Amino acid sequence: MLSLSEILTRAYIYTKNHKSLWFFGFFLTGWGVMNFVRRVDLNADHLDRYYRHILNYVTNHPLELVISIISLILLIVIASFVGAIARSSIIHAADLLDKEEPVTFRAVLKYATKSVWRVFFAGLFTNAVIIFFFAWLALPLWLVFKNGFELRGFILIVAALVIFIPIIIVLSLVNIFACCYIVIYKLKLKDAFASAFDLLAVFWQQVIALFVMLFVIYFFFFFFSATLVGFIGVLAYLPIILVKSLSLQWFAAIILALIVILSLALLLVNAILNVFTNFAWTIFFLDIVKAKYIKDAKPVGQHAGG
Repeated sequence: MLSLSEILTRAYIYTKNHKSLWFFGFFLTGWGVMNFVRRVDLNADHLDRYYRHILNYVTNHPLELVISIISLILLIVIASFVGAIARSSIIHAADLLDKEEPVTFRAVLKYATKSVWRVFFAGLFTNAVIIFFFAWLALPLWLVFKNGFELRGFILIVAALVIFIPIIIVLSLVNIFACCYIVIYKLKLKDAFASAFDLLAVFWQQVIALFVMLFVIYFFFFFFSATLVGFIGVLAYLPIILVKSLSLQWFAAIILALIVILSLALLLVNAILNVFTNFAWTIFFLDIVKAKYIKDAKPVGQHAGG
């Protein structure tokens, strides 16, 4: 089996040598569905205001609400579908590189379309389960805060996080491995998830070790880049202030251009890290499968369909 340092080194080499694949990184998350919850406001007064506002809007604008819901669903479906194509492409690219075969943007994209729907539904199922657990934990918290039990609410938040964070991590990892089984070994959705759970159950120590290392690498480089970009932004902003007197329109245009450029720079950094992270997980998966299933002369995945 490869060491973690060898896995990370290969992922770095693959990412560095195949810059055309960075494009897929704009549609990926390095942590699967771990970005599901960015911020949760459990303040009862705020929630009540949101509820009343939504209820008032629904009552007075039913047609606009229907259009908004349909548009949101379509946007989510399109974004998820493109993300599934990106994930399938990176997984296939890693498989080709592992076999020392040539990799091109067009080739991996073409192959990705063969498994994209199963990868799409794998992500959809995973997110649905996460939303279920989130709602299951969030509803009691909302009721506690609504009734003014602030201290109990704080204790429950800590308990909910202790429960929810491991669930979301496990489901994210299972989703990653299930997608690998789908793309590389063409398993059906049910078989892919069953095999992914088996793999995680057997190799959970190695999985957690890689998870922690990727977590540290991802956030260190992203926040380092964000800090660097922010510092450059401040340095660039100072001379802009000096020429502010030229005209307000020119000043606004320069500020807008600066914000766009810096935002694109951060998006690029995030895309590269996403590609690197997904490469690392796929390399790890391929190495584990070889070590366990091929060495033992067993079918790939205990639940592989016939």
